[in-house]
Amino acid sequence: MNKYKIVTKAGMTQLIVKSLKGQQIKEHEVYAINNDDVRGLLHLDVIRKGSGFRLVYQLTGYIPLKQFLLTPLNKETFADILQNIVDIMNSMKAAFFNTDQLMMNFDCVMVNPAQRTLYFVYLPIQNLTPTAVLRDFLQGIVQYATFSKSEDTSYIKDYIAILNSGVAFSQFELEQYIISLTGRKKPQPEGRICPRCRCAAGKTAVFCPDCGLKLTGQTSSSKYIYDPADNSGQAEKPIPVTAAAAAQPAPRSVPEEKEQGGTTVLGDTTTIGGTTILSDNIPQGPKGYLVRQKNEERIDIDADAFRIGHGQVGYDVTDNTAVSRKHADILTRDGHFFIIDLGSTNGTFIDDRRITPDTEMELYSGTRVRFANEDYMFYIE
Repeated sequence: MNKYKIVTKAGMTQLIVKSLKGQQIKEHEVYAINNDDVRGLLHLDVIRKGSGFRLVYQLTGYIPLKQFLLTPLNKETFADILQNIVDIMNSMKAAFFNTDQLMMNFDCVMVNPAQRTLYFVYLPIQNLTPTAVLRDFLQGIVQYATFSKSEDTSYIKDYIAILNSGVAFSQFELEQYIISLTGRKKPQPEGRICPRCRCAAGKTAVFCPDCGLKLTGQTSSSKYIYDPADNSGQAEKPIPVTAAAAAQPAPRSVPEEKEQGGTTVLGDTTTIGGTTILSDNIPQGPKGYLVRQKNEERIDIDADAFRIGHGQVGYDVTDNTAVSRKHADILTRDGHFFIIDLGSTNGTFIDDRRITPDTEMELYSGTRVRFANEDYMFYIE
């Protein structure tokens, strides 16, 4: 578990988290946080020292949630706190951020007292051991909070009942509970909706931030509205999607079956005798692919050792001479993916950090990879 400390000096308050041996930064997450791509996360600075680093969060102007809860809460303020938390969780999910990497200590969760909005400390570290449990944090709010004695507080019992229902509480039930307290309906998400995982993406998103599915041609959620009175011919009735169908992965195209002699070959066109031959390109386990940021080109990792470079390789970067002839390999092994730099001239980078040549580094879905001077995104489906 990473150690942290809160330091106040010259009127400035900072939270400092030290790295552990072998940990690496997720640079794309640091960028997203500091660019406010995800709501409710405190900005941070990364201070590197040797092979380690420190994460520094500015807390000046905020107060800890534990202190804020000492002021008696009424029903409306309590509902606003819960809504704030739910909105942050949904924003993180849309950006493919793991909620397990939040620091949910009540002295580390901050509140802007002027706006009464919450801010979490998020640790953008690869292979971080999860320590946060959302349900425990939500239960802790009741333990630390002081509630107004001038109104009926029976709604707290309903809140506790929702958190204690089943092994994992239902966020949907929590959102309905918040609506019952405030009378405000949940707004419809804007942007594109992934047909595979139902995750909300940005209006201009090309790929789903959750599962990596290409979204080109998919309409935004606001366009799934059918008006039977519209006779203009421009409105199209959407195809209903059941809950079961939404949870299923997108169907794969079936390879054409051809016959030669008496043999049927799946995924290939070769027939031998009367035996069915299963070709090597039939999907086996998870599939990895790169998305070239320059032109949104999808590059499927279709070999156990897939080479990036020039000439007779898996992917020939013909229009970039900064990439070496034998630049890097992406290896597939036991359902996992690894990248190894082959001693390239201009290097291979994971989340802006240059990797050591001839050393395997595991790739995870959503990782940003740079070959020389050009960025790619790596996804697993």
